[in-house]
Amino acid sequence: MSDYKIQNKTQSIAIFYERVAKTQGVTTTIKHYIHPQNTKIFAYVRNLSQNEISTNTAVYDTNTIQITMNYRKLNNDMFVEFKGNTYQLIGSPDEFDFQDTEIKLFCRKIVTKTNYSSIEYENWATTEAENEW
Repeated sequence: MSDYKIQNKTQSIAIFYERVAKTQGVTTTIKHYIHPQNTKIFAYVRNLSQNEISTNTAVYDTNTIQITMNYRKLNNDMFVEFKGNTYQLIGSPDEFDFQDTEIKLFCRKIVTKTNYSSIEYENWATTEAENEW
């Protein structure tokens, strides 16, 4: 029996964070993806129900989506790209039962930033130590 609760992770997303670098007194903003170039992360993505939105009106609205994906270390300063839109993580990721099998994110749609100095990509982590930030 699988430890994964969500089996149909058929949507593809990209995850990145913004990194600021200073070179010879010039500050630049770099878009840094946590996966290799030309790859995506498979996830289950859904809109929140009206009941979920009305119950949590202070936090969630109609621009909020829920993403369930295989476990990886994420920070709440990361962004998700999904179907041409950019979303920012709301709060801390929810680690299902702390089993390191899946992670649930709530993300709010934001206006996409377009003035990055460069774009970077990471290789897939092959050991737990490589996945540490």
